[in-house]
This record gives sequence, C-alpha cells and structure tokens, in this order.
Amino acid sequence: FMVLLAAFHAWLQRHAGLDTIRVGIPTANRHLPETQQVVGLFVNTLVVQSKVDEARSLDALFAQVRESVLQAQSHPDMPFDHLVEVLHPERHYGVHPVFQVMFNHLRQSRSDAETWPRLAIERLHFAEPDAQFELTLQTVEDEQGTVTVRFACARELFDAQTMVRMVGRYVALLRQMADAGTARGRIDGFSLLMPDEQRQ
Repeated sequence: FMVLLAAFHAWLQRHAGLDTIRVGIPTANRHLPETQQVVGLFVNTLVVQSKVDEARSLDALFAQVRESVLQAQSHPDMPFDHLVEVLHPERHYGVHPVFQVMFNHLRQSRSDAETWPRLAIERLHFAEPDAQFELTLQTVEDEQGTVTVRFACARELFDAQTMVRMVGRYVALLRQMADAGTARGRIDGFSLLMPDEQRQ
C-alpha cells in the first residue's frame, strides 16, 4: 500500500509539477469495538501529504509518505468535514477542498467464503459510476499478489487517450522502481515516458 502510494505521489509530482502533493485515502474506521458488529458504512477520508523534491531519493519519499500515513491513521475518527473547518482552505466552486486526487488499495480474497457450505459466489459487474474526484487510482491485490491498477477520472478534464498514457506511465514507474533494486535513486532519475514517447 505505502509503496504504491509513494509511487503515486512521485507520479503526480512529475505530471503536475507541484512540490506538495495531497492525496485522499479512505479508511474503514471500524477500530472501535462498538462499531465492529454494526452493519453500515463507516468510511472516513484521511489526507496524506508529501513534499516531493525531485532531487530527493525514493527511500526519503517512502519514509515521508509512511510517516504521513501513520500520522493520518492515528486520528481515524476525525471527520473530514472537521478537518476542512480547521484548515480553512481557499474554496472554489466544483473543486474538492484540501485534495482533488484519491488513492484506494484493496485486497481481495474469496477463499474463506468459497469454503462455506451451500454458498454460491458470482461476480457482478456494475456500470461505471461518475468520478467523485478529478482523479482516483485504485489498486487491487489478489491472493496470488497480482496487483491490478485502475484509474477513474473526471471526463471533462481527461480524455481516454491521455488516461491510457498516464496509466502506462504509472506502471512504467513501478517497473523501473522494482528493477532498480534500491530506493536510493533520485526521483527524477526515473523516466515516465513510454517507449514511443521516448522515440518521439
């Protein structure tokens, strides 16, 4: 989760050119005993911030994102609306306050449910919902460790061809990070260009 999120921060910085990156992450918010047996949605939104400097190493970015995640997760009960009240961000119509980009990492496991007697499991495919944020990255990890990357975006901001390239760049960044074998490389040392873009 944190490696994928740190890579997302580096990817966003390279695309947006901003030094400060803020990403929203959902949290299940079921750590209190009185909510664990209650049916319902208890999701809260946390904000993870990093100060990305391209001259810094990836391990420094990982450490920064990790610390930011741990700090955010140490206050899971703080309602996001209260955070907005305290921070008093400059508000703009149609723009989500504090952050405009969301990241969600899911682990899927059906093995336990498949062993239940007389239980049939069928995957349902629903229509794509409208994007709630300008950009959302969702990564899904299955039982074998395979990670699927999926982006959702506001269609008025990104066309399909642009999103295909951006997804490819995120995957390319992850592959380069894995191939590097070390997190001490500079963030700007990783190319976001696809092979055809490099040729061009």
